[in-house]
Amino acid sequence: MTLSLFKSSISQTLLRHFFAHPEAQLYINEIAKTLNLDKRNLVKKLKEFETAGLFKKQTRGNLKLYSINPQYPLYNEYRRIVLAAAGVQSPAVIPAKAGIQSPAVIPAKAGIQSPAVIPAKAGIQ
Repeated sequence: MTLSLFKSSISQTLLRHFFAHPEAQLYINEIAKTLNLDKRNLVKKLKEFETAGLFKKQTRGNLKLYSINPQYPLYNEYRRIVLAAAGVQSPAVIPAKAGIQSPAVIPAKAGIQSPAVIPAKAGIQ
């Protein structure tokens, strides 16, 4: 698949959504409504992506659920490009520059715990 498939606004919207939500499994009407896309053009684009292997289709009863295929050989590269173009930067997606650590990697100072590690007090959630 070439990057020319990413030029349409439908492609960009689809990829931005599914790379940001890789666990999503949506059917055609749900995608069209959620992303405000024309259903006919959406179906054509999904078929192109499915043929290329970037998307996969799973049938459940009458529904055809579409999801991004993380096994696609260029998945990580396309994901990095699409999310960077959308302005989304995630330490898991875009590698940090040399010498700079993401917040998840910076060790905590002695005696200071992050909010995720501080135990909740009784009765407070």
